[in-house]
Amino acid sequence: MNTKHYYKELLSTEFINELIENNDFIDGRSGGLVLGNSHDNGRVIFLYQFPEGFRVFGEMEGYEYVLSKESTDKHRQILKQIGDFDRDFTYEFKPYEIPNGIKIIDARKNENESKYVLLNTRGGFAIINKYSTKLFLTKIDFLNKN
Repeated sequence: MNTKHYYKELLSTEFINELIENNDFIDGRSGGLVLGNSHDNGRVIFLYQFPEGFRVFGEMEGYEYVLSKESTDKHRQILKQIGDFDRDFTYEFKPYEIPNGIKIIDARKNENESKYVLLNTRGGFAIINKYSTKLFLTKIDFLNKN
């Protein structure tokens, strides 16, 4: 169902209801490790809710970590350091075993589609790239929970 969307597209009530009915809509506002497709293989679309409905605001990919708005506000400086960490993009990213207790946003649907994720209106949350997330997962998850 992941169709082509444009930035700030207002999704119809019928479309949102179909997502909910098919269990393809996740509330990710409290943050967590995103499980879903890569940008190249179906991506994970995130939405904001406005009085007039839900709007498309971007995409993320599996193994990125979304922190809640509250945690991002509280830990902004350390999250910037984690996100800016010198990463080696020359290697092929491989999925890894996720430690027990890590908060998960499971957006997996199939190999070409992911579920849609609701994030905080007007942003304020942080999305940590999958390379930094892999290196600092336990720390990021701790910050998101505190």
